[in-house]
Amino acid sequence: MLYLLANKVVVCCPIKSIHDMKFLFLLAVITVCCPQSYAGSAIDALNQIDASALLVVDGNGKTLYSKHAEQMLVPASTIKVLTALMALEHWGRNHRFATEFYFNRKTNILSVKGLGDPFLVSEEIDIIVEKIKELGIQSLEGIQVDISYFSEGINSDHQVISGNPYDALASALSANFNTIAVNVSGNSVTSGEIQTPITHMAKSLAKGLPNGKHRINLGKAQRGPRYFVEVLTEKLRLAGVQVNHTQAIESEALELALLFTHYNSRTLDQVVTAMLEYSNNFIANQLFLMLGAEKFTAPATLDKSREMLKAFVAKQFNWQQYEIHDGAGLSRKNQLSARQLAEIAKQFATYRDLMPIQKRQILAKSGTLSGVSCYVGYVFRGDTWLTFALMINQPVEYRFRERLAEELLTLEF
Repeated sequence: MLYLLANKVVVCCPIKSIHDMKFLFLLAVITVCCPQSYAGSAIDALNQIDASALLVVDGNGKTLYSKHAEQMLVPASTIKVLTALMALEHWGRNHRFATEFYFNRKTNILSVKGLGDPFLVSEEIDIIVEKIKELGIQSLEGIQVDISYFSEGINSDHQVISGNPYDALASALSANFNTIAVNVSGNSVTSGEIQTPITHMAKSLAKGLPNGKHRINLGKAQRGPRYFVEVLTEKLRLAGVQVNHTQAIESEALELALLFTHYNSRTLDQVVTAMLEYSNNFIANQLFLMLGAEKFTAPATLDKSREMLKAFVAKQFNWQQYEIHDGAGLSRKNQLSARQLAEIAKQFATYRDLMPIQKRQILAKSGTLSGVSCYVGYVFRGDTWLTFALMINQPVEYRFRERLAEELLTLEF
């Protein structure tokens, strides 16, 4: 007979047949490929994990439970709570991000100045098209872009150019988080979203993909504004506005007369809610860069944003040691302790309603990298919210952190 104990295969009797061999091989593969699992209480299991930390505090900051709370660990996407906190404290819940539109009536060219709005999705571009039509524009010779608000070649050390949507690079002007949804069937490529028209770039990037639904990362930063122009152009044409030139023309929009400023229909608290719920790295990095640009003037750079973060941390927290390199939590160079993570959550309590919901009594943001599983948030006990920060830097079973959070609802402190 075979048993799986502590992530090891134990053979308790001789192998008698080829079927036993096959079963043993399959079990071994499952054991190697699956994360470490623990039986019994999640809190007890946590004590078996060396690279882990847990801190639980009450509303007054009193420690109720602590394990390795000062140990520095990789926080992964729980960093997004700090990015959200900085954004909300700086701009306020009701802030709406802007994009500027300029028009040269002599050349009949529309110019778009991107200011980093992270939520210029297809539905938002529909609103922009309606505004252009309301202003009486029936045709355009072309569309220019001004992307000078972000410096060229922004790419932090953790980020690679890949096809994965979570690797989408930052851009002063973008559409749909610098990703494209497509359906591929043989030689046919159609849009994967009813609200988004198919474009030349979408067809080009979809070449060679297998049949099925795909979400494509644009890959190169310069494709972001070009794709925005493609989507805007197609939507204008569908609305009856002719656009003669199909490619984005780089320009300085400030040389033209301001036609209108588009303010996103989503407020910052809605943007933050989406960022935390779906752990959207693109939104997080856009916010991070825009914060730096506002504090130290444009163009946005990672160095400016990191300096902005240092100033915020110095003002809000009394941390002597920490490492934060990006706004999304993708860098493994990021280092925080559970106590520091809990301090972020305590400051974020004012905006607790924006946190993802595990269940009615648990609001928390997860953080995941290979071999990293973190969780920070709040559990409601009795008539009060407790703050917790969980950090694990080795493989654990699926949903281990959620199971542990549920145990906090009844754990005796």
